[in-house]
Amino acid sequence: MCRSDILQKGEVGTYFIAYSKNLSTVKEMLTRMSVGYPPGNSDRILHFSTAHTGTLYFAPSLMVLQAYAEDGM
Repeated sequence: MCRSDILQKGEVGTYFIAYSKNLSTVKEMLTRMSVGYPPGNSDRILHFSTAHTGTLYFAPSLMVLQAYAEDGM
């Protein structure tokens, strides 16, 4: 996971980039950041900032695409 600060339209913001073999790993990292592990022990940056947007991109492997094709999805 990568965290970086950016400046756009006169505002300062932070963006996160995560790469993983499994989508479940990224989901777990985001859950630990927002909810915390144990619950309530979240990332402190969320106490000082508010998320305005969010996007998730998933690029499936060839094996996953083949499995989708076989299942008729």
